[in-house]
Amino acid sequence: QAGSAQGCRAPDFGVAPHSWPPVHVRHLLQMNKLVAWLGLLAAANVPSAGAFYLPGFSPIEYQDKDRVELKVNKLTSVKTQLPYSYYTLPYCQPEKIQDSMENLGETLMGDLIENSPYEIKMRVNETCKELCKVTLDDAKKDKFRSM
Repeated sequence: QAGSAQGCRAPDFGVAPHSWPPVHVRHLLQMNKLVAWLGLLAAANVPSAGAFYLPGFSPIEYQDKDRVELKVNKLTSVKTQLPYSYYTLPYCQPEKIQDSMENLGETLMGDLIENSPYEIKMRVNETCKELCKVTLDDAKKDKFRSM
């Protein structure tokens, strides 16, 4: 009886064709689809924003040519678990190094925020401006190697 309709039937598991899922389950599935579509519609109508908020940080608005303060953070090393101050290594330093704790989270994370000598102005395009010159003697080279 090859090719007969009996050989092409789906297996019968003893369930009537329209009895599964039960009626109340079908209604729940239809409600979930409706809720999903309503959610998509609501998300599509939400205006997009060009900003985001990080807790503990307040936004700063800069005008053209305003000074933008660039800060440096701790140094970490694969040789020790302890963080180092950024200026432990012989990088260019400001005249006076000032610690800058912005919020409690920085302290809890072990950050060591300090000022830097970089002079950055908002919307002022500068390239290849020399910050300082540091001559690396053997002791300074060893500091870099030891990190």
